[in-house]
Amino acid sequence: MPNRNTLNSRLATLADDRSLSDIARRTGTSVANVSRYISGTRIPGEFCAALVRGLGVNPSWLLTGEGSPFLSDVTEGTAQMAGDVLELVEAMNAVTHMRLGALTGKHHLKVLRELNDALLRYEELRARLNAHSAPIFKRLVDDLGAALGKLDIERAHDLRKAASQVERLCDEPELSRRFTAQQAHCEVLDMNNDAAMEYQRTLVREAICEGRMIDPSVCENFVRMALITKDAGRYAEALRICDSAIALLDDESNSWQPAYALKFMRGSILADSGRLYEGLQAMQVNGPFVEGRRGRAGRLMQMRAMLLGGLLELDEAYAYGVNAEPKGLHLLEFALWTEQREPIEKALAFFDREVEVLPGVLGLPLQARFVLQALQGNRKAGAEYLDCLLESVPQRQIGAHMYVNQATMYRLVGAKAKARKLVARTDDALKTEQAEVMQLARHYRNVLRLNIEGEPAGRATRFFNDMEQAGYRCLAGELN
Repeated sequence: MPNRNTLNSRLATLADDRSLSDIARRTGTSVANVSRYISGTRIPGEFCAALVRGLGVNPSWLLTGEGSPFLSDVTEGTAQMAGDVLELVEAMNAVTHMRLGALTGKHHLKVLRELNDALLRYEELRARLNAHSAPIFKRLVDDLGAALGKLDIERAHDLRKAASQVERLCDEPELSRRFTAQQAHCEVLDMNNDAAMEYQRTLVREAICEGRMIDPSVCENFVRMALITKDAGRYAEALRICDSAIALLDDESNSWQPAYALKFMRGSILADSGRLYEGLQAMQVNGPFVEGRRGRAGRLMQMRAMLLGGLLELDEAYAYGVNAEPKGLHLLEFALWTEQREPIEKALAFFDREVEVLPGVLGLPLQARFVLQALQGNRKAGAEYLDCLLESVPQRQIGAHMYVNQATMYRLVGAKAKARKLVARTDDALKTEQAEVMQLARHYRNVLRLNIEGEPAGRATRFFNDMEQAGYRCLAGELN
């Protein structure tokens, strides 16, 4: 059976329901030519036009495979747009048939006039096509934004696919910018951070070229880019993005909502990166001006920074802010730091009962369940944790933080030899990865409690001394 994803194969689909002679008669083409087109010969534009006129074929379906095969199956507005697609193809076909090589001969003026007329026709048709497609593209972009706002991922995928097809026919830069931002959001929800970053880079280039923030939406793009980078564990790069964006703010843009969010996020990144005092100050100054859902999420970032600084006890944090997924994850993180059964069970129960979880793989709840097994003496917890993790995430995502978790589980059950091997593997991974404070703390705790000597022990001692001086009171006592 022919592949139905090519122009020739779509012609073959038409031939499934009617004879070659009928197609030939309705298009004014010989049966032999129709047969050749089906078998793979290049199909000329004139024959495509004849299929539309003679058989009522939908040109959008014929050329791209999108939509219904026949114009009788589509709406009046879509049919009009499809007719313009056909005229556009005919205009392009006219240009390709011109003997441009004749420009060097005596008839060059005539050829130039014909080329000019054809291009003017092409531009006129492009404008007409844009007039038809722009309202459809806008509706799709609006609907996609609503679906993303509700985290309706399945509908968002369908709308994104449709919008990407219509965008090809549309010349609306502002709508395209909105759609690009939405595509980045889709990639984030699908956990494709690298793809999301490419869309965000496209969006921020304009502001960099202008040397200023053009409007709040541009500032918002920097916020999302920094957040994606931070979530990917690239803290130094995320901080550079924030610093670059803040340098583009002026007196007006400095008070935009996204600008406050940007400066608050910078504080959160600083708190994760060993600069807690600076981070807390930035969060305190800008946090009250961040509104809505982002403001509520920001207060949970501030809660984490307060836990890092010992300004909030773990039990007190349960009453702090809204019961959202980030709060549940922060509580789990600090409960796991205690390495005690009761705090971990309490945080896990809170997460399972009180938190509405977004789609995607969440490593902390999985880690907590296997740490509990290790605390109960299950010597296979470390191996089973990794096996379970690999069922959900690709091998390429296995990195330092997962080795740290495994090493901790082996240490808790007394399997010191296996734990030391994983500590060494973590050290190797950290040479190419950026780690935040708590990840490094878990690693260096393993180094010290496994009595690993030499240079790793020296680094661990310096780390805990430095962090205590930097205000990370949650790490106090590790050197006792």
